[in-house]
Amino acid sequence: MKNKTSILIRGTIGAVAVALVSGAYAQQTDSEGTRIMKRPSATPAASAAAANTKGAAPKGGLSAQDNQFASAAAKGGMMEVAGGKNAEKHAQNADVKQFGNRMVTDHSKANNELKAIVTKKGLKLPGGSGAPKWSGDKAYMDMMVQDHTNDLAEFKTEASKGSDPDLKAFASRGEKMVAEHLKLAKQIDGKLK
Repeated sequence: MKNKTSILIRGTIGAVAVALVSGAYAQQTDSEGTRIMKRPSATPAASAAAANTKGAAPKGGLSAQDNQFASAAAKGGMMEVAGGKNAEKHAQNADVKQFGNRMVTDHSKANNELKAIVTKKGLKLPGGSGAPKWSGDKAYMDMMVQDHTNDLAEFKTEASKGSDPDLKAFASRGEKMVAEHLKLAKQIDGKLK
């Protein structure tokens, strides 16, 4: 079965390639009546093939970079909300509880904004996996510093290298929010033992 599928896939790819190549050329005759093959300046098939080689993914019209960012931002945002709820409930330190509350508020808002952007493009975001088991104020704040450090890099990359204008704008706004969270997380984490 696997071999039949592989052969079928290879055959389909080969047929598409031949169709693209032959479709990209138009038959014409020269002044003496001899048939010649001449490549037109652009055909729909050639334009589509060129667009796909430049990183445009067919999924919702988003590039692979944009899809990856949206998925990671959604998962991370849901984890921040779940972790923030855990901090509100279990933290001993008032600053950690307040930080957890801010994570719930800010990331819920950002998650809703991201969901609206992606839904408008006909895509669906992945579901969340929940928060890790609570293991203390210091462990939570250490994790928040690490997570926000990684998130900041991802948001900066999308803001500068993303191709979808809506996601780039979201990432630019989110970059500021994540930078604020990182600064606050470092301050609180530095006070904990």
